[in-house]
Amino acid sequence: MTKTQPQYNIKAAGRLRAFRIKYIHKSQTKAAKLLGENQTNLSRMENGVAPITIDFLNQLTDEYGLNQTYIIDGSGTEIDPNPPKNQNLKSFNELILMVQELTRKIQTFEANLNRAYKLGEQQERRISELERELLKLTR
Repeated sequence: MTKTQPQYNIKAAGRLRAFRIKYIHKSQTKAAKLLGENQTNLSRMENGVAPITIDFLNQLTDEYGLNQTYIIDGSGTEIDPNPPKNQNLKSFNELILMVQELTRKIQTFEANLNRAYKLGEQQERRISELERELLKLTR
């Protein structure tokens, strides 16, 4: 008796295959390599044997402008006409700005800390001077 594999949305699988051929590469092996995906996993998704993961759809959206609703239910166009702004680049730029701001704050903190040490040393010297004067007066 042959064990049958579960079938996922075969129409979505077909749309995924058509998208891959049209926008990524005709060769499934080369497309898998370009996507950093295991060729077997890609084949299983394209044949409806494995579910199409949200991470994979997100990757196709980020890298190729895929309209995810097209794959999921066939509505709309293959490519999203209004793709979201590249959040990764925005986040990376925001991270750079945050690092620069933190660097400035650390520099200010270090400068203030150095001033505090100098003031502490000056006060210690002044206290020592006053203690010596007090000793002279009490003798």
